[in-house]
Order: sequence, then C-alpha cells, then structure tokens
Amino acid sequence: MIWLVRIVLWIVGLAAVPAVVALAVANRESLTLSLAPVPYVVEAPSYLIVLGGVAVGFLWGGLMAWLSGAKARREARRSRWEASKAKREAASLRDHVMALETAKATAPATPALPAKADAA
Repeated sequence: MIWLVRIVLWIVGLAAVPAVVALAVANRESLTLSLAPVPYVVEAPSYLIVLGGVAVGFLWGGLMAWLSGAKARREARRSRWEASKAKREAASLRDHVMALETAKATAPATPALPAKADAA
C-alpha cells in the first residue's frame, strides 16, 4: 500500500515540474515586495515571489504538523520503553523459573516421613 502512495506522489511531483517551468517562463516581470513593519524591499521576478510563498507555506505547514504530532511521538516513546521493560522483566522471571526447576530436578529426593501411628 505504501508503494502505491509513493508512486502517486512521484507522478504528481513529476507533473508539477512542467507547471513550475511554465509559471517561471510566463511570469518573468519584476515585482517589488515590501514587508510593512520591516524597512526592507525586495525586487524579484514574480515567479520567484510566488514559488517563495509556496515554499514558506510548505515549511510552515510541515512545522505545524511536526509540532502537532509531538504528543503521539511522546506516547510512542513511552510505550516502547514500557514494552522493553516488560520484556526484560519477563526474561528475568523466565530465567528465575528455569533456575528453580533445575534446582528442583537436581536436588536429592527427601525420604518420606513415616506415618504417625494412631494411639487408640
């Protein structure tokens, strides 16, 4: 199933390349970009401003998705740690049981105690 998603992503990505090239060729005029509170002005081709905005949006969305998954990653780490701890404890108990069974098998047999005679 994952391979199908990868193939679809590759197809969409490869289809986007000609669209980006067409955007760059068709929009070569220069634009002035001014960020209001900052006294910095950038003059760049319009396609660069558009693609820059898309890139910033992509990075911002990725950051927000990563931050929103922090709780799930923390829970997964905790669960892995607890599972590891349980496996270690089970192995320790298994070793202890094996040692007890070995000791029991190699221990000399104790003679049975004689039955008490009833005094009637």
